[in-house]
Amino acid sequence: MKKYRVKINDKEFIVEIEPIVEKKQKVRPTANIDINEVSEPKASGAASKQNNDPKKVFANLPGNILKILKNKGDSVNANDGVLILEAMKMENEIVALIDGKIKNIYVEVGQKVNKDDLLFELE
Repeated sequence: MKKYRVKINDKEFIVEIEPIVEKKQKVRPTANIDINEVSEPKASGAASKQNNDPKKVFANLPGNILKILKNKGDSVNANDGVLILEAMKMENEIVALIDGKIKNIYVEVGQKVNKDDLLFELE
């Protein structure tokens, strides 16, 4: 995977892009986008410090909790879905980052969450 710094409407994001072997499609950007390859992402602030702990999973964007797939005390493997976050009319499965046991779920169905809100924690 290659890492890129992407600037969209004067906001900068670090993304990793992995090639997918599928049917080719033409993509037309709707915003002014500048892409520059970078070697290391530059994260700063409290959000990046929070997200360094793989036992704690935070919302990566604001939305509503649509479903909770696991319960406190359930064992999970890395990439197992724990809850569904609806954002921008899309359902996003939020997964466990590592193998473990769910220590606590900090949200409930119907709750609105902000970016970087703590969703659940593993032990």
